[in-house]
Formats: sequence, C-alpha cells, structure tokens
Amino acid sequence: MKIFIRCLLFAFALVGTMTVQAQVAPHATGIDGTTVYLNDLEDHSWSYYSDPILPAQMRSLNPIDITITYYGYGTNTITTTSVANAPANSDFNGNVASNAVAVSATESANTFVYYKTLENADPDGTGNYPYTLIPNPFSKRPTSTDNGSQTITPTTREIYLTTTGSNTNNLSGTLTVTYTNASGNGASETVTIGRNTNNTRSITAKVGTTIGYSLSRTSNNGTVRSVARYDANNGTQIWDVSRNTSGTSTNSYPYTVAAGAGTPITCGVYRGFYAWRVKSMSDGLSIKVGGTTYSSANVANGIIIPAEEEVEFVSSNSTGNEIQFEALWAQAYVVTSNTATGLNPDVSYERNFVVTTTAITAGLAVPVTYSTRNPDGSGGSNNTVTLNTSTLNADTKFEYINLTGGNTITANNHYLCFGRGISRANNAGTVKGINANFTTALEYTLRLESGNISRLTFVDNTNNRTVNDRLLCKSILGCDYDRANEDNSKLSISAGNDLFFGLQLAINSDLNKYAEVFNCVVKSGSYQSNYWNEANNNKGDYQHSLYCGVNQAGTNTRQGIRNVTIEGGELGSVCGGRGVGQTTTTNNDPSTIVFNLRIKGGLMHGCVYGAAADNPSIGSRRFVITGGTIEGWIAGGTNGTALDNLERTGATNGDTYVYVGGNVLVGGANVKLVNSTPGGQVFGAGRGEVTKLGCVNNSNVVIADNSTISNPSSGGNVYGGGYNGYITETSNVYIVGGTVEGKVFGGAYGNDNEHGNNRDIPTANVTMKGGLVTGGVYGGSNSTGVVNTVTMHIDGGQVGVDDNNRANIHGGGYGQNTVVNGNVTLNIGSCDEGDAIVFGDVYGGSALGNVNANNNTKTIVNLKNGTIFGALYGGALGDVASLGAGHSNVPASVRDVEVVVTGGSVKTTTTDPQGVAGSGSVFGCNNVNGTPSGTVKVDIYKTDALRAKGSMLCTQCMAAATSRHMLAFRRLRCTAVMPA
Repeated sequence: MKIFIRCLLFAFALVGTMTVQAQVAPHATGIDGTTVYLNDLEDHSWSYYSDPILPAQMRSLNPIDITITYYGYGTNTITTTSVANAPANSDFNGNVASNAVAVSATESANTFVYYKTLENADPDGTGNYPYTLIPNPFSKRPTSTDNGSQTITPTTREIYLTTTGSNTNNLSGTLTVTYTNASGNGASETVTIGRNTNNTRSITAKVGTTIGYSLSRTSNNGTVRSVARYDANNGTQIWDVSRNTSGTSTNSYPYTVAAGAGTPITCGVYRGFYAWRVKSMSDGLSIKVGGTTYSSANVANGIIIPAEEEVEFVSSNSTGNEIQFEALWAQAYVVTSNTATGLNPDVSYERNFVVTTTAITAGLAVPVTYSTRNPDGSGGSNNTVTLNTSTLNADTKFEYINLTGGNTITANNHYLCFGRGISRANNAGTVKGINANFTTALEYTLRLESGNISRLTFVDNTNNRTVNDRLLCKSILGCDYDRANEDNSKLSISAGNDLFFGLQLAINSDLNKYAEVFNCVVKSGSYQSNYWNEANNNKGDYQHSLYCGVNQAGTNTRQGIRNVTIEGGELGSVCGGRGVGQTTTTNNDPSTIVFNLRIKGGLMHGCVYGAAADNPSIGSRRFVITGGTIEGWIAGGTNGTALDNLERTGATNGDTYVYVGGNVLVGGANVKLVNSTPGGQVFGAGRGEVTKLGCVNNSNVVIADNSTISNPSSGGNVYGGGYNGYITETSNVYIVGGTVEGKVFGGAYGNDNEHGNNRDIPTANVTMKGGLVTGGVYGGSNSTGVVNTVTMHIDGGQVGVDDNNRANIHGGGYGQNTVVNGNVTLNIGSCDEGDAIVFGDVYGGSALGNVNANNNTKTIVNLKNGTIFGALYGGALGDVASLGAGHSNVPASVRDVEVVVTGGSVKTTTTDPQGVAGSGSVFGCNNVNGTPSGTVKVDIYKTDALRAKGSMLCTQCMAAATSRHMLAFRRLRCTAVMPA
C-alpha cells in the first residue's frame, strides 16, 4: 500500500573523501636505549579541537604541541652545599655524568621525552597552556666526589634550661620559657621547681629570636635559681636568676639567640633530587612560573622549578615548541635506623633517607624516603620489611622494599609515595588519605607506582567523616616508565576490593563547592583484577569501579570538581560517583560539570559511567575519550544496579557530555556483558534498569574521528538516551566521524513499560556530518520508549556499507512499541552543503513504531543534498508476515507527511532487501505496511546537476495508488529543469 512518485534520476553524485594525517612525533612511545619516549600527541583535526558545531563543553580551542625533555644529568647540576634548604643557582657547579643517574640500578634510562598536546586554559582559546612538571623518576641518584669541609652558619641553637632548689621542705614553683622554634612558630617549655631539684630541659630555638621567661615561686623558704646555658658556647651561663621570696619574675633578662661561630662540616657522598632547571627553550615559547614569565633569553640566568609544580606555557605556535629540563641534585642525608637524628627537617623526602632492613614501626616527623638500598641504588636486595606504621607524620616515600604486614597506612594530609621497586610478592596494606574528621585544610598527594596494595581510598573508607575546610586530594597511579614499557605488572591495587574516592563523606565548606577536590592520573598498573575473568565479567557496580566521587554523601556535601585522566593501566570499570546525596540545587548548580573524565589510553574491561551506581546525584558529567579500549559500555549518567529498591531511581540532575573520538575502541572482539547489558554501546543518559531509569536533564553524545563502536554479535549502538534511561529535556547526538558498527538512536534502547515508567524524551536531535554507521540512524528509540519531537540533520558521512550491506534512516524509532508523539523533521543535506551517502532507504516514519501520535503533528522530509542508493519515503516501513520467519503484520503509522526535494540524488540499487522494486524513487507514504492517516504532500523541484550539462534533471514522475489514497493528497508536483 503505497503512493509514490518515481523519479528516474540520471545524475551522478560526487563522492569525495579527505584524509587528514595526524602529526607524527619523531619517536613512538617506548624505550630506546637510555631514553624513555611518551608520544601523547593528538591530531588537531579531531573534532574535539576543530568542529564548531559541537557544544562548547566538548571543544578545546587552539591546542599546541610541545616537546618536553627531562635529563637526569648535566653540567653544573650538582651542588656542594650540604645543608641549605634552597641552594642558589650558582651553587650547582658540579657535573653529573650520564651514567650516574638512571631509573634504577638495573634500568638504565636517564632521559624522558614527552610529546604533548596541551589544551588552552580558557574556553575561548585565548589563554595560556597549563602543564604540571613530572616528579623525580630516577631512583639511581648521583654521588659526589667532593667531600671537602665547608663552614656553615647554623640557623638554630640548642639551649639547656636548668633549675635548682635548696634548703627547704616547702619550696615549689615553675620556670616557663617562651621562644621561637626551628619552624618559626611560637613555643613554650615549663620546668617544675621542687625540693633539692635539678631539672633540665632542652629547646631548639631559631637564631635571631628572643627567649623570655617567667619564674614563679610559691613559698619563702630556701633559694631558687634558674640557669640557662648555650651548648655551642661551652655551657656559658646566660641567666642566673634567683628568687628568694614568693611571687613571679618575668623577662627581667630576655636573651636574643645569637648565631655563633660557623662550624666546619663534611659533605656526605650521596645526593638527592632538588628541583628541575630549564636547560633550553625554543624561540617563541615562554614559561610562566608563579606570576613571572620567562623566555629563552632568561635560561642562562637559571630558571629553577620544583617537581610537580604547575606552570603555564605561552606560545602562539601550534607546533614546533620545545623545552628541556635538567635535574638538580643536592646533599642527601642518610641514616640506617628509623630515627630523625641525622636527617634534615627542612628538605624534602627526596633528600632524607632511612636505609633499613628492620621493621618500620612509626612514621618520622621529618620528610623521608625509606629504602633497603642507598640513594644511588647500591647495596640491599629488596629485603622484606614489615610496615607497622599506620599514620604518617610527614611526607614519606617507600622504594625498593618488599613491604609486608597488610596494615593500613594513612597519609594524614601528607604526601605519600610508593615509588619504584615495591614488590608485589606481599600485601603492602591499605592506603588512604585521612582517618579522622578534619577542621583544617587538606591538600595531599597519593602517588603509587609499584607494589601490591589491597585497598585504596583516596580520602577515607570509614563512615561519617566530615571535612570542614578546603579539600584537595591529588593522586598519580602508576608511572610513565612502565606506561612506555607497556608494563602493568609492577602495580596492583584493590585486586578484589574497593577503589573509592571516599565512602560516607560530608564536605561542608563552601570553599569546595565549585573548586577541584580530586585530581587523579592513571598511568600504569592493574586495578581490581579479580573482576576481569569470565566468571565475573558481569560486574560493573560501585564495588568493582574506580569510584571517583563520594559514595554515601550527606545532604550538606559541597562535592566540588573531580578531574580524572586515564593514560594507561588495566582497569575494571570507572564511575563518576554520586557526590551530593540529593538532586536539588541547595549545594550545587546542576549545570556545573562536577566530573571531568579524560581517557587517552589504557584498557577498561568493564564500563564507564558518569554518576552513581543507582543513587540520585546532582551536577553535570563530561567525558572526553580519545584513546584506549573500553570492552563494556559508556553511559553519561548512573549505572542502575539496585533492582530491589524502587526509590533509588538513579536520577542525575545535570547534563552529560560524552565525546568518543580519537582512536578509541568501545567493545571490539573481547566485548563484555556488564550488568546484563551488552558492551560496545554508548548511552547519553544513565544505563538505567527497570525502575532505575538513570535519567539526566540534557545529553550530548559525539562520535568522531577514528573511533569505533563495535559489538560483533549484536552491532554497536549509540543512544541519546540510555539502555532504560531517559532524558528530561533534550538529547543531542552528533556523528561527525568514526565507525558505528550498529545503529544510532536519538532516543533510548527502551523504557520500563512494565512498571509504568515509559517516560517521555521531550526532544531528540540527531546530527550526522561524517563517519560510517553500518546499521541505520533513527530519531526515536530502539525497543520501546516515547520521544515527543525529533529533528535530524544528515549532512555528511555514510549510512550502510554498500548495496549488499544496507541500512536505513528513520525519523522515528525501530521497534513496534516505539512512539514519537510530535513532529518529525528529517533533513538530508542543507541548502549549501551535504555529501551524505546512504546505502539503504530513507523514511520519515519509524521502522515498526508510530510517529505523529498527537493531533496536529506532521512528518517532514527534506532532501537537499547527498546521495541515496535506495528509495525515499515520507512515511514508515512497516512489516508483513508474508515476508517469512521473524516477520509479522505491523502497519507502522504516521499522520500528515510532507516530502520536499530540492537537490540530491535518489539512485537505483542492484539489490532490494525487501524484494520490492522501488529504489531510485521518491514516495510520499509507507513502504511495506501502513499508510498516513492525514494528508501527504510531495514536492520535487530539482535534483543534483548532471556533470556534463550542469543542469537539473527529473525526467519522469509517476503516481500509482488507489483512489482513496490519492484523495489524501493536497498537492502532487514534480518540477523538472531539462538540459539545454
């Protein structure tokens, strides 16, 4: 049952392809000799950097490429200053040979070269380019042959306080001394006075500050005298104060701590990492450090920057930028037992070393590195050391130790590093950031490069923790050396356990509301590996995910911003986290992007989702995925795993931005089934489940570049909605590149009709301007679900592979239970552009479902550009049982239909999968079954130009239908412009 106008089109469409070569670095990622190469360049032609049709949240304007080299050796890179905390640039006058520095004693690399594409800091592309310098990657450090004596001027002095009393049974009192300690903070010390006492205390006071006292006596019998002596002056007495009657004497004789004479000392042989110094910088590139901008002309004067410091590059060149750094090495302090004696509290953990083979029972109060080897990598053999310490008291690093004990180690607001050479043979324990409530600001780093860590919680895995000030947790997981070597065997985290940001955590200060609270970079290692095997490949809930937000949040939580970058490693699933424990706007603006996920590499065996497992949350989510492999699925919102609780709807009050481009593979040959949902799919909303619909406000899904969405058994589908998730406002799907080995839908897979949750998606927009979709493009949903209004722009790309592997375009949905209530507008090409190729048919209606379910709605199909190797129908497809097994009588419905052809080509094909002639034709109504219930209007004004004549051609227009259907036409027009 169809009314058609057949136009025999003798025009040929120009089909062109353009290949943009990605920039190629001088060296691929890997290790070549003593140089480690990390090629992290991204193609500036990728839509993320170049496509103006994408939302601003999914673009990064004006990127630059820069080569960044770090040398561990060089001229004038070692200082003979032994104890100074901040050596001057001129102090580095010793040379370090290339073989004196390496990743380790057995790994000879001494140079790291990064090829980086940096993103502009400002959304409009007018800003600078932030970059964080790497930490010290070298555990074989240089030694110094300069052991000569130097004279130093002390910055502190130790003073002994002594009190004596005599000849009384009633003598009592106190001596209280006030002073400035070595850290520059005010302090006090009290000594008790009693009968015939001789009490002594020692204090360490800062040179140049004043010591005062208060001497109090409570009886009149006997004599009391206070004496303070300065040890460097051979016990010279500085006070001799007596009080023979009761009362108090205060500061009668204050004492200013003098520096005294310098003391000769001998430099130790070992050196530790001090900072990075700029060695060279290309013309046209500048670096901004702490508000000061340096150019290549300043390099000769020395530009010293601490490790892990964020700087800004300033450049107007998109490529050709280059900067080189060299490591600076200063005096190391080495002891062989767990004691602070002999260490320097004023230097970093990279210069204090405890070289031990005995149990570590308590964390020192000075920054320190624990190792079984000397700082230059010599000695030791990775002895097994029991780690009994539970809470750190200072910045601490462990390296080259076979840690055992399985205890919990808490950073306690300090820098904690498991560096190179932590054996995986034993359980190194649980690592977490804090273990108590905090009313002061928190800023710490968890850096884990090697070892076997049973559980990791970036903040705390204990219930009911509160943070009442600023919170910022940073983490580096794995390292670039192992990433370059494609080695994930050195680090295991949470093999069968939790990997959480924080469990039940209230972040109460408004300082965190719109600030970064979590920054995590994954470089190498294996995470939650017990869930990778075939028996557990259906695991994707919160216990089996890198959970990047508060899990059980209180209503007062100011969740802040979580930024996560995955460059390598092997993971289970990744989850954006719940954050705030409600969906109202009390504590956050829903439009604020609270979770930013950047995936550039690595392998995820599970899924990636932007919000909680099944609980409600607030705030928008943003994924930019340009590399790596995700064997499961991607969902912008929640997962939807709690099937037994009808109240846990998984709603996300916020928008989603999901960019799948670059060279990423979603699904593939090892595609996984995760939470009963096939992998190789992308959802703009939450995955959702029956009763857990995983809704979001607005979704934005982009498939671009060289990405592939694949499921070999069922195809790889892309949805503006979710598996059972829906959109409360608008879904937007952009196909601008890549390959979708399945179907594209503006709507969802389906909604939960059984429980009355067949929710509407108010508006679905589908835009295609590039790429290949092999299974078809639909404005509506797949199995079930309601969309109110559909608008589609198919301006480029290809649908279907060839005449033998065809796919259709539908303004409506696919399944019989899909509905579009309102208007459908399907545009093939635009007035001035459009080179889309369709190997299949184009329909204004659905495949089997209904469109225009509401009164006074219509379906409009505009063909302006592009080539259709098939037929164009204003109506739907429908189905009839006579077609054989798997078919049934389904009269897909539409209401009013308009078809307008002002350009483009509709061409005949060599095959017709429905077995009905019609390719190369334009029809106003349905194909197989069903008919419009309103009016049908078809206007054909012109088709594409003949190459030879340069004119428009439509040589034959035919209408064939029953009289009933013909009466439904208000207008039937075929306009042809013949060749001259």
